[in-house]
Amino acid sequence: DLKHGTPGTDGLGGGGGGSAQYNAKISGGKGGSGVVIVRCNESVEDPNPHPEGHDPMEISWTGKGADANWTTRENWTTGSDDQLYYFDTAVFPASCTAAVTMDKTTDAEYPAAALLSIGANANVTLGGAKANTFAGNKAMALMGDGATLTVTGAGNSVVIQNKGCYAFGDNVTVKATGGAKLDLPRMDDCVSLDLNNVKNLKFIADGTGSWLDFRAGDAQQADVRFEAVNGGKATPQGRLSGADSTMTVVAANGGVFDASYFNTDGALVRLTAAGEGSTLAIGAFDDVAEGSTICITNAYMSFYASYQSGYKTQFGVSGATMIELVGANPRVEKIYHDGPTVFGDKLTVKLRPETSWSAGPRVFCTRSGDPAWTVSAGVHYEIDCSQLAPKQTLTFRLYELKGTKGDSVAAPAAGNVTLTGTNADRFDVSFALSADGKSLDCTLKPKKMGLIFSIQ
Repeated sequence: DLKHGTPGTDGLGGGGGGSAQYNAKISGGKGGSGVVIVRCNESVEDPNPHPEGHDPMEISWTGKGADANWTTRENWTTGSDDQLYYFDTAVFPASCTAAVTMDKTTDAEYPAAALLSIGANANVTLGGAKANTFAGNKAMALMGDGATLTVTGAGNSVVIQNKGCYAFGDNVTVKATGGAKLDLPRMDDCVSLDLNNVKNLKFIADGTGSWLDFRAGDAQQADVRFEAVNGGKATPQGRLSGADSTMTVVAANGGVFDASYFNTDGALVRLTAAGEGSTLAIGAFDDVAEGSTICITNAYMSFYASYQSGYKTQFGVSGATMIELVGANPRVEKIYHDGPTVFGDKLTVKLRPETSWSAGPRVFCTRSGDPAWTVSAGVHYEIDCSQLAPKQTLTFRLYELKGTKGDSVAAPAAGNVTLTGTNADRFDVSFALSADGKSLDCTLKPKKMGLIFSIQ
């Protein structure tokens, strides 16, 4: 019994059925007539439609409204329709003082304004408890000479991202206070900040929950100061380069400066951390300039340049530098580094140990797997004995290296150790190097003092 294939159903686009068996006289079924189906979602209204006849423009703050809210139209110069749109530039004129409440949460795609511009010597505070984003696409000056920008208020988050890079003037101050966050992130592989040739630029994170974060360009020359204080946190990324560059950092009273991906090449570096909970996490410092200093007082510091191949840290190689460790519990440890670390002949390590150091603090300690550390025999050590009772032997581990790639620790050369302070003449000092050459202990032992009689 010969059977032809079943035809497809019209209107559904189905193909014809195959023949029941092979035979030249038996055909497959015909295909059904085709159909095109177009489906679309329901339309979604643009929350910030581009108004007809309104071109992007600069609108300046006047502060003439009944309140200080960002969304109050009367606080801005009159535009074509007396309103600040998401594609406009919000301008704070030179020398103005403005304390603004960011009163409306703004979506990253439709921010309160595309660009933010603060004129020379202006003092602008953006307060509130909402998230606000500025996302422009052209290069411009974010802040003019002498300007100050403060972001404040728990829950306040201001994000400034720009494909064309913002630039700073000289003598500018940027602050995150009162639990606020100020973020200047990388956007589409373009850094947000151009720091080249900037003088006396200050970034301050002050107060628990306050956070200041930015991404700067590579190999920039600038004079930059960071302050992370009272529980504030600063997390910059970038690289300073050249002898004309200076980086000053203060972490105090629980402040955290986490610049694990902020590197310097030949820049002058001055780092200070003081107080329990205060932390310095620094990136790679490649042969810092002469006069560079690090001072840790009862605080914590680590070197961190992991996953950045080609970077290295060098102190005291080309010029005189100093690392100072003060108080009962200063720590320099937990090293994450892909490149080598070298402490050279021109480095001075100043120590002011206290009796509690006998509990075993680790001063320079690395983790397993870190690249090689080299500690030269030419490193100078100055040990202040003022806080030590001259009746107790004190031994502390100065270096404990756990790397697997060729660590080398040398005991100090003769004449490279100096005891200072009121009890300096009451102690003898000695160093003991471990058999594997990766640990170095320092011992301060009271001298035997004879009795002295005076007969009149």
